[in-house]
Amino acid sequence: MLGISKPDTTSSSTALKLIALFAALRLLVAYFFPATIDEAYAIVVSRQISLSYFDHPPLGFNIAQFMAWITGSEHIWIIRLPFIAMGSASAWMVYLITQTIYDKKAAYWALCWFLVAPYFFISAGHFVVPDGPLNLALLLSFYCLMPALRSEAGERGLRSWIGFGIFLAVALTAKYQAVLFGVSVFCFLISTHQGRNMLRTPAPWIAAAIAAVGLLPMLIWNANNEFVSLQFQSSRATNAGGPGLLNFLTILLGQMIYILPIPWLVALLMTKRSLFGNATPTENALAWIAAIPIVLFLLLSFLSTGSLPHWAMAGFLFTYPFIGKWCADNLVRFPRAMPLTLNLSALGITLVAIIVALQAQFSWIRGADLGWPLSPWAVLQDNKQFLQGEDTIYTTNWKKGAKIGHAFGPDVTIIPLEDPRHFQFNVGNKKAALVIEKISHINTENELQALLKNLERIGLTIRGEPSVIYEQSGDRKLFGIARVEVSKTPD
Repeated sequence: MLGISKPDTTSSSTALKLIALFAALRLLVAYFFPATIDEAYAIVVSRQISLSYFDHPPLGFNIAQFMAWITGSEHIWIIRLPFIAMGSASAWMVYLITQTIYDKKAAYWALCWFLVAPYFFISAGHFVVPDGPLNLALLLSFYCLMPALRSEAGERGLRSWIGFGIFLAVALTAKYQAVLFGVSVFCFLISTHQGRNMLRTPAPWIAAAIAAVGLLPMLIWNANNEFVSLQFQSSRATNAGGPGLLNFLTILLGQMIYILPIPWLVALLMTKRSLFGNATPTENALAWIAAIPIVLFLLLSFLSTGSLPHWAMAGFLFTYPFIGKWCADNLVRFPRAMPLTLNLSALGITLVAIIVALQAQFSWIRGADLGWPLSPWAVLQDNKQFLQGEDTIYTTNWKKGAKIGHAFGPDVTIIPLEDPRHFQFNVGNKKAALVIEKISHINTENELQALLKNLERIGLTIRGEPSVIYEQSGDRKLFGIARVEVSKTPD
């Protein structure tokens, strides 16, 4: 499938063709795959431009809103286009970095395993999430730094450090994990004689000052909002559950699924070797950048039940040169098994992505419904008269609010009754509104009555009779959506 079995196919043009092929596959998947909760949320809350956001720094949200503004559409395929482009650019940067450190053969293997990794192919490769801009900015930052790592300080070194600082600033406007990248580079510098010499020059400190500019939007917004974002993210990382082997093993399993078991194991072994064994300064820097997020989030998984496998992916991103090098060096030992494993991985992830996208969109396979979070909520898109002129919608939480807000379009304001996330900063008419809420299609009447009682409990007065419509696949009901007119009890 990939032509990887022929060592002479490792030219840059072949790499670009491969990147284009996977970009086309992601475009296909992106067209059919309904907006996930996180994507719908990013689109809806970014309708009101903010200096930063409750969940993350602003860049990912602002890209989504820019696409909606410039095209006049919030169709998920259109909003995903820049994220798909950034995923392809990240693949090219993985290739360039590995080629610069090693050779084209290692670079091609690194590229192939990067492209077929489920996390980088699906989530960071085309979803409207901050990981796409984060990964690209971090790779560009490291690529700028590489000349300084390979040469003595001087004019060339200063230019390298300035480029490093600029792209790190961009990364810091995308996601908080970018801070660990800067910390990792600093740890590398103080751990080596060459690095300590660099720290005696102005260049790294100029870069740090430039990078710090990327923190300003997030810090200013947090300072004006009681630092809610920083408190929220720190609470997720320190959600105490006591030392937990099960959570640790769950995170390990998640990481193996996200980048596939063999590359995952090679990544850890090669990172350890480059960190503690004989390595060039560039390899040692890569190892520091990879190891700190991986080790930190594995330790947190023992202490926090709120940790997630993808938190360490910004570290695994920098293990692909090691993976490529290992594959290039061991191709002679595994001349058939290695290409076969890669090709089967590529075929498997492609088929799974396409099948899941089609099932999420059409629910063709009975008994395999993926649930309301991955449903397109087409019934709301097709029945906007369900609003009956109201522009403010109450719903249970930010997740359902995201799906409802994206389905109805930009003329509505969403107000979750619990766990509002960034919705709490939206402004709408709070005197009279609708409650729109997902309910079961099996116990519709019971769930509707429970919903009405809950609304009355929190001080909303029911007006008129509620109504229910159903998200369907053919003649099958998938779930119900209740509409309740309410007025807010005067304070």
